Amino acid sequence: MNRVGLTPASVREYVAHGHEVLVQSGAGAAIGMDDAPYRAAGAGWCPTPPRSSPRPS
Repeated sequence: MNRVGLTPASVREYVAHGHEVLVQSGAGAAIGMDDAPYRAAGAGWCPTPPRSSPRPS
C-alpha cells in the first residue's frame, strides 16, 4: 500500500514557512485526496517515476 506523508493542510504550513514541497501526481489517492487540494496548498509537482520491473532472483 502506498501512503502520503502530508495532507494539503500540512503542505500549506510548510509552504507558508518558506519550504518548497514537491508531490507526485496521485500521491494522495490512498487517503481519498486528488491532486487539486495539494496544488491549491502550494505544492509543486514532480513526475511519477515509471514502475520498475521486479529484480531477478
